[in-house]
Amino acid sequence: GIVYDAKPLADGKYLIGGAFTNVGGDDNTNYLARLNSDGTRDVSFSPLSLSSHVESIAVLSDGKYLIGGRFLNAGGDDGTDFVARINSDGSRDTSFRPLSLSNRVYSVAALSAGQYLVGGELQIDASRSAAASRVGTSS
Repeated sequence: GIVYDAKPLADGKYLIGGAFTNVGGDDNTNYLARLNSDGTRDVSFSPLSLSSHVESIAVLSDGKYLIGGRFLNAGGDDGTDFVARINSDGSRDTSFRPLSLSNRVYSVAALSAGQYLVGGELQIDASRSAAASRVGTSS
C-alpha cells in the first residue's frame, strides 16, 4: 500500500492515511492508522470504516482529526463523502456536517472557528467547479 499523508501527534505518535489495507500485517487499518512512536500500530485507535483512500489529514487543536480523500459514506454516514472529522479514538465525529461534496479531496487544512479549507476536484453545482473551498460546521 501507499501512505499519502503522515502527521506527527503531540504524544509522539503518528496518524497515517493512504491507499493501504493493513499495517504490520493487521487488517483492521483500511486507509487510516495511528502508529506508536516505535512504528507499531496503536491498537487503542480503531479507525472508522472507509470505502477508499485517505489523501490528507489535518490534526485539530481539540485532538480531533479532519481527513479528506476518495472515500464515500465515512463510518456508514452518507453525509460524509470525501471529507470527515474523526475523534481521537478513530470514531466519526457525528456533530460534523460538512457541505455536500461531489468529488475527491486531496488536501485539508484547519482554519479557525470550525472552518476548514479543502482542495481537490470539487464540484460546487452543475455549472461550477473549484480547486479549493472553505467548509464549516454547525458545531
